[in-house]
Amino acid sequence: MFARRWLVQDAQTCRFLADTCGDSVFVEMIRRAYPFESRDTAVITAIEHCRDGFQLFDFFQPCPFECEQAVN
Repeated sequence: MFARRWLVQDAQTCRFLADTCGDSVFVEMIRRAYPFESRDTAVITAIEHCRDGFQLFDFFQPCPFECEQAVN
C-alpha cells in the first residue's frame, strides 16, 4: 500500500520545508523535507512561509500499516 504525499519547495531559495519540533524550517536536502499528508495543508503552509512563491511535488510513500489515503 502507498499513500500520496506532498513536498513544498521555496521558489527563491530552492530549499524544502521541514518540521523540527513542531516548527517549520527550511532545509537543503530533499530527504529531510516534511511529507505533507494533504495537498491543502501543504499549500496553506507554503503560503505562510514562502513569500516569493513555491512549488509542490507529489509522490507516493509506502505505508507500513493501513492508512486512510492508501492507494493500491
